[in-house]
Amino acid sequence: FPVTIIAEVLGEPIKMGWAVTGELEDLPDQGTARMEFSVRGSHEHAKVKLRAEKGPTGTWRYLLLEVKPSRGAEISCADL
Repeated sequence: FPVTIIAEVLGEPIKMGWAVTGELEDLPDQGTARMEFSVRGSHEHAKVKLRAEKGPTGTWRYLLLEVKPSRGAEISCADL
C-alpha cells in the first residue's frame, strides 16, 4: 500500500513544506490542478507531484500523485 511505503521511507510524522507551486482552476462544473510541493519525515524528504481534474459532478480525480524521495524511486499514489 503506497501510504505505508511512504511512511516507512520518509519516517513519521510527515509534514508538508511551506512552498506550493503550480496552477489551480476551480470552476463550478470543471477544473484542473497541477501542483508540486515538498514533504519531510523524520528520515527523509521528498517532492510531491499532483495532477487532477474536476468533473461535471464536482468530484476531483487524481491523474497523477507521485512522491519522489531524495533517495530512491518514485512512489505512485494515484490509484488509491
